[in-house]
Amino acid sequence: MKNKKKIFSGVFYPLQKGEILYGKDHYNNKIGLLNDFDLKAFCYNSDGNKFDILRREENNKSYQVLRFNEKTNDEYAIENLFKFWKPDIINFHGGVGKTSGQKGTSYEVIEKYKGQGIKFCGEYGGGYNLETMRSNYYNEDADAIIMNHNKWADFFPEEYRKRIYITPKQQSVDSEFFIPMDIDKKYDILFIGRNQNKGQTSLYNMFKNEKDIKLLLKGNGYPESWKQENIFIEPAEYNHEKIREVYNSAKILAMGRPEIIMENPYALHMRIITEAISVGLPVVGFKQNFVGSNLLYNNHNAFLVESEIEFIEKVRLLLSDKKLYEEMSYNSRQIGIECNISKFMQFYRELWNSL
Repeated sequence: MKNKKKIFSGVFYPLQKGEILYGKDHYNNKIGLLNDFDLKAFCYNSDGNKFDILRREENNKSYQVLRFNEKTNDEYAIENLFKFWKPDIINFHGGVGKTSGQKGTSYEVIEKYKGQGIKFCGEYGGGYNLETMRSNYYNEDADAIIMNHNKWADFFPEEYRKRIYITPKQQSVDSEFFIPMDIDKKYDILFIGRNQNKGQTSLYNMFKNEKDIKLLLKGNGYPESWKQENIFIEPAEYNHEKIREVYNSAKILAMGRPEIIMENPYALHMRIITEAISVGLPVVGFKQNFVGSNLLYNNHNAFLVESEIEFIEKVRLLLSDKKLYEEMSYNSRQIGIECNISKFMQFYRELWNSL
């Protein structure tokens, strides 16, 4: 029997405590690869142990999450991992350049272990212009650079582009789980996420006086003073079955204008978009935040607008025109299906087998 390739799928910054890797989120495209690879994940814990292993079960498959104390440095963590399990491929979540990640850890790991038969992959985690993309993702010793849009490849020399691989879409989703459900649409518009410069203040200001439009803000950190007869605030939800119901309880996903213009507007391509379109929600957002998006297409599954007035107008149009709403809802669902994790699984399967 052929031995499986050993894949270390690591992230080199502390995750939110309690976050589960490979749940039904943007990490889940790898859990299905356990039949093909010996796959381990990595994160930090907040207890006193410097190292422990969590074994998790999903779909009758067992996989390991390696946890190191949050005060442990990454070099210590890697060295201890390699004492009992040395991977064939390290798939970094983030860049591989000198300035990428926390302390440039990916770069340091490559420098230390290159020439020892390990292949190194960098996985897109941020960047927005030539300077930041090259500083994050240019490393002559990297074997593969995974990016989520063709436009990123343009920042690199032609010869380097041969090692750049583009994912099927900007984000994956379990489109067989996040499906349209026949439940009561209690809210007209919805945003899911903590109150942290993702455009929530603009949503509040736009709709606080539109009393006939019900807005749900689902997440932590919202002022109690925002609550009123048409604006509802609920705490974050981590149960995926319940999150699916939340999406289905609304008619439109609303993506507001960030309070601070972000250097990287593409950071708003968060997983709530793929989950929302997968259940068939049309999206209303600001054009500046979704330039070149391969998830949101103006006048197809989204309205991408210039002003707050136009934003409100497009929300009202979708709420009043049933035929238009059904068409755009259908289009959203189809794009969500295009983001299905099976396509991302095949992408990683082919890439890792080729290295």
